[in-house]
Amino acid sequence: MRVLITGIAGFAGSHLAERLAAAGHEISGTQLPGEGLENLYTVRGELDLIRCDVTSRADVLRAFERAEPDWVFHLAGQASVGDSFHNPGLTIDVNVKGTVNVLEAARLRPTPPRVLIVTSAEVYGNRSEEEMPLIEDSPFFPVHTYAVSKVATHYLGQAYYRTHGVPVIEARPFNHIGPRQRLGFVVPDFASQLAQIMDGEREPVIGVGNLAAKRDFTDVRDVVRAYDLLAQHGEPGVAYHICSGQAYAIQEILDRLLALCDRPVRVEIDQRRKRPSKVPITRGSAERLKACTGWEPELNLEQTLADTLLYWRQVLKARVKE
Repeated sequence: MRVLITGIAGFAGSHLAERLAAAGHEISGTQLPGEGLENLYTVRGELDLIRCDVTSRADVLRAFERAEPDWVFHLAGQASVGDSFHNPGLTIDVNVKGTVNVLEAARLRPTPPRVLIVTSAEVYGNRSEEEMPLIEDSPFFPVHTYAVSKVATHYLGQAYYRTHGVPVIEARPFNHIGPRQRLGFVVPDFASQLAQIMDGEREPVIGVGNLAAKRDFTDVRDVVRAYDLLAQHGEPGVAYHICSGQAYAIQEILDRLLALCDRPVRVEIDQRRKRPSKVPITRGSAERLKACTGWEPELNLEQTLADTLLYWRQVLKARVKE
C-alpha cells in the first residue's frame, strides 16, 4: 500500500513507520519544518518525508498529491492535556483544523483513501469507578480543551464518512506509553529523572504530581499494531477503543520504575506537575477492536517500563557524548 502518516516523526508515528516499513509498504510522512528526526533513525532512508504544517490547507493538499495514498494515518496533533491548558488555541488549531484539512484532502482525491483518525479516552471526562469499563458508546463529557478537540475530531470523522463517503475509521486509544514519548507525560517524566539518578547526573530525589489517579496504559507498539489492523479491517464510521482493560494507579507505575533503579530514591511532591483537571480513573473495554481484528495486547507493563527507562538512559548517554 501507499501510506501517508501525518506526524511521522512523533511518538506513535515513528513506531508505526517502523511497523509498516517492515511490512513492505511505500511510506510518506509529514514533518514540521525544523522538526527533529531522531525517532526515525531505523527507517529514515525508506521514507519520503514531506514538510507540512497540518493547519495549512495548501500544505496538506500538496502532501496528498505527492503521496497518492491508499491509507492515511492522521497522527499529527497536539497530544498533551497539560499543554492544552497553557495554549488552548493551538490545541484547537492543530487538532481540529488539522483534521479538517486532512479529511478535505482525502475527499478531493479521485478515490478517497482509507483514513484512520485518532481521538482519545479523554473525551469521557470524569467518570466513577462504577461506570468502568468505558465502551465506545459511553457518553462524552469533556473537561478540558484537549478533550473538546478530540470530541470535534470524532464528529468530523462521522460527518466526512456520512456526507462525503470518505472511509474514516476512528481509533480511540487510552494512555499509551513506551520509548520515545516526550517529556510532559507521566511515565517519561518519571523515567527520565530516574535515568539521571542512575547515571549520577541528579541527586536521588524524584519530583512527582498526583499519584492517586488510575489510568489504562498500553504499550505504544501494541497501539500502532492496532492502527495497522484497523486500516486493514476496521469498519468506516466506527470508533474502536485501544486499551489494556486494566487501570493502574500512578503510584504503582512509580513503584515499578523505582524497583528498576539501582539506588534508593526519595519521592517529593512537585506542585508544578499537578494539572487543574482531575479525572480519578479511566479504564476501557477493547472488545470491539478484538472482535474486528483479533488484536490483544502483547507487551506487559513490566516490559514497557523497562524499555522506557532504558530509552531514557540511552538518550542521556547520547547527550553526554555531544
